[in-house]
Amino acid sequence: MSKQTREDDVTRSIRETLEDSRKATGEGTHYEKIREEVEKVDPGFFQKVADIARTARYLNKAFDIAAGGLKALAPVFGVAAGAAGLVKDVFKFAAFERKNGDFARDENGDLVFSPKRLAASVLLAAGMGASTLVGLRAAYYYGTRFEEIVYTTGKQEIIDGELYQVTGCTSLPCSTLSDNGKYYQIESSWIFPHQIYPEENVYANIPQQDAVCHFEGYGIYFKELKWLHRSFNAYQNVESVTCRPYTQLEIQQAVESGQILDNPGLTNQAPAPVNPDAAPLFQP
Repeated sequence: MSKQTREDDVTRSIRETLEDSRKATGEGTHYEKIREEVEKVDPGFFQKVADIARTARYLNKAFDIAAGGLKALAPVFGVAAGAAGLVKDVFKFAAFERKNGDFARDENGDLVFSPKRLAASVLLAAGMGASTLVGLRAAYYYGTRFEEIVYTTGKQEIIDGELYQVTGCTSLPCSTLSDNGKYYQIESSWIFPHQIYPEENVYANIPQQDAVCHFEGYGIYFKELKWLHRSFNAYQNVESVTCRPYTQLEIQQAVESGQILDNPGLTNQAPAPVNPDAAPLFQP
């Protein structure tokens, strides 16, 4: 339907309504004047009226959709309101005087605020929170301790005095096919473990060049969850190391074992046995 046709239909509808009203009331002259005034109206006016009506319908639909969304989120708002109410109750209990198991009130019936009670409650909550954190830290530390032989390949300072990284392999040769590469962190901590100077106590003891090291530390590591470790920067932490350079015999064995890269069918091949006459891994 064309724009002109829509306008003619609107005009015709108004005329018919006026005519019916004139016949019903007998006041033809009055309605004739109204009809004449309508005739003078710009046809575009009726299109604007139609556009406004259409917009109103769209807004009504949008309102219905928004109302439905809020209704669907009602459980979330309910949980948030419940949490806010709990916080309010806790603060009320901690900050206002109590008497005979109920809140004390002044002569006006208002609750009696007590700075001392609030300060004591805050200190108590802080102590309980700190104790909980210390307990969790201790459980994580003692529950995930490990010892491991690592063939280090490099080290790097991330945050001076706070965080360092060490890379290496858990067997030789280091091989993508063997998937034996590994990443470790050295970080400062006040408790479990007490390690204030990791740059001196641990990091400095790891040679910059290739070396074989005995790591002691804590933390969880799963090869299948590498993406998770990387996302949260959560790697095993090293707290104690003992390192030495490779012996000549070990270097020769690593070179010979490098044939594994040319033979994918032997990805699980173990390195050649170490000569018993060679120097021990760690000197007592």
